[in-house]
Amino acid sequence: MHGKKIITPASAHSHRHHALILDVRNPDEYQECHIAGSVLHPLPSLDSETVLALRKDSEFCYLVCAAGKRASIAADILSASGHEEIHVIEGGMQGWLDAGLPVIRKEALR
Repeated sequence: MHGKKIITPASAHSHRHHALILDVRNPDEYQECHIAGSVLHPLPSLDSETVLALRKDSEFCYLVCAAGKRASIAADILSASGHEEIHVIEGGMQGWLDAGLPVIRKEALR
């Protein structure tokens, strides 16, 4: 992930109130487990204008996928579209879970 800004899950969690957390996984993955407050916007339909509207006054945009690959691709797309302060959450959802950070799970939604 040369040249990309990487943020640890712990730092992303600490600074989440100043950021849009954009989940670029597919809807099924998101339903199974996601970060509270994150917004689903799957990579295949990633749209810079939509992300700009979602960001509103968010200083940062943190991207998350399963392990980091799709988030890295999304970061390239958004950066090329002029977005700034784009960060990929290190290790994706797996890194977030490994760090013991809170998530919303499908069974909790029933």
